Amino acid sequence: MAKKMRFSRAILIVPIVLVTCGFSLSGAAQEFSNIQTGQAAAIDTLATGQQLSVRALNGESRLAGHNISFKNFSGVAGQSSDTAYVLVAKGLIITPEVTAKPGQVIIFSPLQNQIIVQRYDAEKFIQSWPQATQQESADILADFETVAKKQKWGLFFGRYQSTGFNVAAPGSVSIELARRSIVGADVISKIRFSGETDPQKIEQRIVKTFVKALAEGDAKTVAALLDPSPFGRSDLRGGGDGARLLMARQLLASQDWARRLRGARFSRGNDGVWRVSSPTARAQIILKPVGDFAFIKSINAEV
Repeated sequence: MAKKMRFSRAILIVPIVLVTCGFSLSGAAQEFSNIQTGQAAAIDTLATGQQLSVRALNGESRLAGHNISFKNFSGVAGQSSDTAYVLVAKGLIITPEVTAKPGQVIIFSPLQNQIIVQRYDAEKFIQSWPQATQQESADILADFETVAKKQKWGLFFGRYQSTGFNVAAPGSVSIELARRSIVGADVISKIRFSGETDPQKIEQRIVKTFVKALAEGDAKTVAALLDPSPFGRSDLRGGGDGARLLMARQLLASQDWARRLRGARFSRGNDGVWRVSSPTARAQIILKPVGDFAFIKSINAEV
């Protein structure tokens, strides 16, 4: 579902607040720059805490499960715990549902098809750039400054007013960082921003990803998918993340998962329990919804 919002009296504030971006381009030069460091960045190797800018880009891409086209685009792309977004300073971003022009930000929500186009506060966004990066990205900043000048007249005549809403950290920076400790792992972001909306297919992907991580001995991925409730509920920054990782390592050490899960097949019962079967073992996996995502509550392996 696409939703284009025309709020003539509202401008979003979008400062840089440790965001991540995850999409890949085809038929376009991948000459992105990390705003925090000013260094060149490959779009397919981004880590949480990065935000990227690019100038004069043309090509096709997928972002948050949606097809998008860049037309002489200059701007910035990012992803918070609950939004993926692209700010347009110059050119266009086109999706099958909406088009975003200079001064607008296109916002994608996870686990749903909603797309929103809204204005952003270009002046406040410019002010949030590190000084060193401003000097190295003068061309892109000039495009944002052009947007800011046009918005200034709208603010002066009362056509616009700043909402105070920050798409990069809805609520507050502290809330965003706490939220990220729950759903900010790359493995979770890939699922939440995949564009898939069918609940059972999302569950299946979670279960398969978890089982694959068990078989490969990937403690980081196993930990990210474990139910966070026993380790800090809505915020794992106070040591809960470390405790969850320790639990994941203990789980990995408890079984020869690589042997037992080889050739695994998956099915979901009417009771909501996922059953995993292989030539050498059977297991039941129970999921627990936490917010908009389902985590692994338990796995019970049978001989």
